Amino acid sequence: MRSMPRAIFALVIGAGILFPIPANAAPNLIEVQGRIRDLQEQATEAAEGAQEAKVQLAKLKKTLDTVQQQASQQGASVTALIKQLAR
Repeated sequence: MRSMPRAIFALVIGAGILFPIPANAAPNLIEVQGRIRDLQEQATEAAEGAQEAKVQLAKLKKTLDTVQQQASQQGASVTALIKQLAR
């Protein structure tokens, strides 16, 4: 009977040597869940950044429209002055 546990132990050790666990074993459930959480956090941050960029773009477009309108008005004023001076 004493040799039976030894034989099982030897068999387990031998199997470990013959069939080693690869260093890059498949991730377990906890690791996968952690990775999913990380990716969800990254996606959330990216979405927030995209929303902030949209708001900033809208502000910049409004500023550009204002500047273009002012430039157009100033251009019209310059044209009117040139016509007056040309008389």
